[in-house]
Amino acid sequence: MSRYQLNKAMRQVGMSDDAAPRQRYLDDPAGFANDFEFTDEERDAFVGGEIGRLYALGVQPFVLLFFAQVAHRANVQGADGLVEFMKRYRQDVAPYGNPDFET
Repeated sequence: MSRYQLNKAMRQVGMSDDAAPRQRYLDDPAGFANDFEFTDEERDAFVGGEIGRLYALGVQPFVLLFFAQVAHRANVQGADGLVEFMKRYRQDVAPYGNPDFET
């Protein structure tokens, strides 16, 4: 497992000032994933935008939060959109408790 690779990929998608990686992920998540060294489990979770599974794999929660907004095409404009997004995010990660985030 490579948390570094997961965090790096998700940071490019969710936090980069450059919109190209974000759009590339949205257009072809599997193709984008080919640029990284993932285990099969990591790849499946990343390509599927499975926030709970990524959290359970120990991805940095702050990076995951921004990735989740892109992966789920969340509308976080305005208070209502942000509140709804955060509810879903908490529901996705809650079953996994507190994973080991050490890299």
